[in-house]
Amino acid sequence: MDEVYQDDICDKEPYYEVELEDGNGPDLELYFSLDWVFQFKLVEINSTDLPEAVVRVIDIDYGDYEIEYDDLYRLEWTDGSLMYKIELEKDGEDDDYLEIIFNEDGSIYCLDD
Repeated sequence: MDEVYQDDICDKEPYYEVELEDGNGPDLELYFSLDWVFQFKLVEINSTDLPEAVVRVIDIDYGDYEIEYDDLYRLEWTDGSLMYKIELEKDGEDDDYLEIIFNEDGSIYCLDD
């Protein structure tokens, strides 16, 4: 275990985030409700793991942004549903970015700009 702290997703419901490290492997973040009921895990993914519906929305609606490939995550909820947390940068500018959480069908759960 690396860290434990309180966090929220897009200024919505707060969670406890527990970060786990696996040496050289990918880190894993577990999210719990404030009464410590497990909600979802956040897993680092590759761009090839993104659903086509999400890629299509990014291409159409955010064509002037680029996917930040080292900042892609899948939220795996206890009910089996999936979401995708993606950072998009505009023209490689570090200070002009969007953080979007997409539902698996490509709809936007929330946007943090």
